Amino acid sequence: MSTKSHNEKRLITLHAGNYFSKQREFLLSVVTKLDCEKSWDVVIQKHKKKRSNMQNNALWGVAYKTLSDATGNDMKDLHEYFLGEFGGWEDVEVMGVTKAQPVLRSSRMDTKTFKEFYEFVQMRAAEKGYYIPDPNEYEQISEAA
Repeated sequence: MSTKSHNEKRLITLHAGNYFSKQREFLLSVVTKLDCEKSWDVVIQKHKKKRSNMQNNALWGVAYKTLSDATGNDMKDLHEYFLGEFGGWEDVEVMGVTKAQPVLRSSRMDTKTFKEFYEFVQMRAAEKGYYIPDPNEYEQISEAA
């Protein structure tokens, strides 16, 4: 079980397995200790693994690096572009000027969505004539060079 506390916000993850019952008991003890003079938001949802550091490193170190080297585009610009194309755009007003920004952020993606995002980057790059290797394929190419 893992817990994170941010001021009065606390995230408790109950991990499947042998200790689930003990973890659930702990969660119930936390709830019973809440101050009844305050209102509380309690959210229970199925746990999803956040994108891993290895996935993020592959996106920036393989996909965006490859594209940046080939096109001359800044990696941050590539990131914003692909996020918007993948998850959609929303208009926001900044200092009286409307600009489009991506709806999704990669830091909030789970591992499955991030994998789909990486594959989307590969597909869009291929449509423009650029090859983005899979992360494990990139390692093999680097080792052979």
